[in-house]
Amino acid sequence: MTRFVETLTLKHQAERLVRQAAGTAERCSGDLSGARRAGYHAGVTTSLTPREKAALDAGALVASLRTAPQTPVAVQLVELGEHLERAIKAFHMEAIRFRAFTMSRLIKQHHDELPADVPERMETILHDLEAAGFQTRSVTA
Repeated sequence: MTRFVETLTLKHQAERLVRQAAGTAERCSGDLSGARRAGYHAGVTTSLTPREKAALDAGALVASLRTAPQTPVAVQLVELGEHLERAIKAFHMEAIRFRAFTMSRLIKQHHDELPADVPERMETILHDLEAAGFQTRSVTA
């Protein structure tokens, strides 16, 4: 007896997962009884880890800076912020430290050229990184 195994490329695997997710969403939309039958608890939420929150905050800062007037400092901060977000997700400690230091220094030197909420957002990112166990005390530039 011969058995055949279906081999899917990554693209086909991704398409299959998207179709499955769409089917699950259709079955559960508006009707939580379907979610209960499937073993999901609608009242249960998962909270983000400090590292995940720092990555999200870095992404939000980048998005905010993209809408700001495009000065050379804002453009540089967007690029550094993208690098910082990737470094946080990859858990690359040296890259996190370097990018966070450089961003903090630029924000402090050019705070009057940037939107008023940028320094506060950077402090939130640094606080989240500290909570995640990263050493950012030396980042104060």
